[in-house]
Amino acid sequence: MKINLTDAPWDSAGNLVVYPGCEPGPNFDGGGYDWKSNHVFKARLHLTGQTRGQSAARFTWETNHGIKMQMFMTDMTRLILSVDTHAVEPGGWVEGEWIIVKRGANYGVAPFLLGDVPPPDSY
Repeated sequence: MKINLTDAPWDSAGNLVVYPGCEPGPNFDGGGYDWKSNHVFKARLHLTGQTRGQSAARFTWETNHGIKMQMFMTDMTRLILSVDTHAVEPGGWVEGEWIIVKRGANYGVAPFLLGDVPPPDSY
C-alpha cells in the first residue's frame, strides 16, 4: 500500500482526530488541531472496542501511553492477516509499526507492512 498522506490531525491531548471539524468541544470548527508530519512509528496498541460513525465502523485503540486512535475495518483486516509481522499478545495488545491513513474525510491508524511505501521524507 502506498501512503500519500503527509500530515495528520492530533488534538491537544495527543489523540488522533478522526474527522476534523466535526469533533465536539472547543475545536468543533476544525481549528486548533495540531497537524503533525505523518511518519511510520513503532507502538504497542491495546484494542479497547469499536465505534460507529455516520458512514463507517471503526476499531478503537489506545497506546500504552494513553494516546487514542481509531482503525478502519479495512486496516483491521490487513492487521489480522499480518500477524507474522505484528506481535499479538493476550488481552488485545499488538506491537508493531504503524502509519496514519485517510479514507474519505476520516483519519485512522493502520499497520505498516512489508512492501508498504511511506509518505515522502517520513521514514
